[in-house]
Parts: sequence; structure tokens; C-alpha cells
Amino acid sequence: MKDKKIYSKVRKIFLAFSIILLVVVTIQMFGTCIIRFLCGKYIDTKIKDVVQKELCNLTTESEKIQVLSKWFKDNIDYVQLNDIFFNLLRNSWCGVPPEITFAMKKGRCGEWASLYLKLLKYTNMTGRIVNFVEDHEIVEVLINNTWVPVEPSGGISSYGYYKTSRNISKAYAIEENGRIKDVTVNYADTGFLIIKVRKENMFIQNAKICVLSKYLMIANPQQYKEPKLAFCNFTDEFGIHVEELGKGIYKIEVLKFNSPFECQTVSVDNYTLLPNNINEVTLEVKEENPFSCFIKFIIEQLNKPIF
Repeated sequence: MKDKKIYSKVRKIFLAFSIILLVVVTIQMFGTCIIRFLCGKYIDTKIKDVVQKELCNLTTESEKIQVLSKWFKDNIDYVQLNDIFFNLLRNSWCGVPPEITFAMKKGRCGEWASLYLKLLKYTNMTGRIVNFVEDHEIVEVLINNTWVPVEPSGGISSYGYYKTSRNISKAYAIEENGRIKDVTVNYADTGFLIIKVRKENMFIQNAKICVLSKYLMIANPQQYKEPKLAFCNFTDEFGIHVEELGKGIYKIEVLKFNSPFECQTVSVDNYTLLPNNINEVTLEVKEENPFSCFIKFIIEQLNKPIF
């Protein structure tokens, strides 16, 4: 009899734990998708109401941007990195869409940019998100046929501000149709990096080159333990790849597969790229052992997009 009671308690504890785990997993995977599906239209109406209320007497685009940014600063909080619940939502299947950011009244730079773009939608202004490799996103607004950088909570900025106050390796504009445009030259003092890959004095074509920015690791070592990927690309038929990058310190990695068990690699750390200059580096690849090649081949396949 006593054993049955113990078994019953253990079963109830296990069942409660399973339910809690299921709820947590559901929130992490589909939480924002469910909320957006159930409440998206209602929240969207509220967003539209805010825009109409705030901008009702304004005519110029600059005035509208400044008022929207003031509303943003007064109403949307910045989420700290240790916010567990928000991190669960952020890693869900749908991420944190602008409707959820508006409802929760908080987010990080990525969520701020998405919500600001949503607000712009109801002003009949054209905008796009600009993503910096160094963990930041802003919005660009088209004013008088010119793209102008805008910080959601700070209003209209300038390209010069980013060139003098930040180290940016790559900046990508993501337009409404999903097209991605490299806009690094607007935000950073750039230089050209010419990468040549060879083996035994023969240049290697179709070698995969990945360049990683180490700026954040150096500037904030407590928070950033790994370099940030700036870009990946492949060498041409002459074994060369040319890329325009912002000044900084980089790690360069090269990987060339001949088969899943045969590959060549090389890595250069702490490469300093100078602005307004042509920087050339020649990398001599070496053979990897078959087991290491196979592991890298599997990782490459897993990292490939499904669609």
C-alpha cells in the first residue's frame, strides 16, 4: 500500500513536470506564432491607431520620423540579454514579429527595427532594415529618393556617425521584397581584401572562404566569445576572391572539398584590414585527415538551407 502511494506521487510529479516541459517547448517553438495568429489583426489595428494619432497634423517626412522615434523611445523598452522569457520567444519558430514587440512594449534592436518598419507602413513611407554584422540593426527610410539611416528610438542619423563611432565590417540592407544589398561602403571606411588560395603553387578554384570579424570579441570579451561571420564566398577560376570590407581585425578560414573524406583547409587569425587600401593575402592550403574532413562535410551539409 505504501509503495502504491509513493508510486502515485512519483507519477503525479512526473506528469506535472512533463506538462511544464511541454508548455515551455511549445512556447519556445510556436509561442509567437500562436499569439500572432490569434491576436495579430487586433494588434495591427492598434499599431495603425498609434500612427494616425501621433502623425495626424504632420506633413513632412522628417517630422513624421522624429515623432515616431519619440513615441518609440517613450513606449518601447530595451530587453536585457538575461531576459529568459524573451529569449524563449526570440528562439521560437516565428521569432518575435512586430505585433508581439508592440504588445509586449519591449525588444532588442532587431525587434525595434521590425516594429519601426511596421509603423512606417502606415505612413506611406518606404523603409528597409539594415543589418550590421556587429550585432545591430537599424532602419533606412527613403526621403526625397535618398536612403536616410534612422535609429528607431533616436530619429534621423547620418552615415558619418557610424563611420566615426562604430567598427562595422559588413552592412546589409534587407528590402521588402527580400532582396539583400551590400551597403557597407555607406557605413564604414572600407578597404579591398584580395584573397588568393593555392596549393603547391597552383591556385585553387571553388574554395570556400569565410571571413569573421573579431571587433566585438576584442571590444567586449566578457559578452562575445566568438568572432562574427562577415561573409562566405568562393574563389573564382583563378583561385581569387575580392571583397570590400570595413576596417578591422579578421579571421580568415578556407575550406576546399574534393570528396567527403578529402579536403584542404587553412586559417589566418588576427588579420588587420586597412581602410582606403588594397589588402592582399595569399593562403596555402594543407591536407586534412579523412575523419576531420568527414566531420566538416557533415557540418557543411547541416548548415545548408533547406529551401
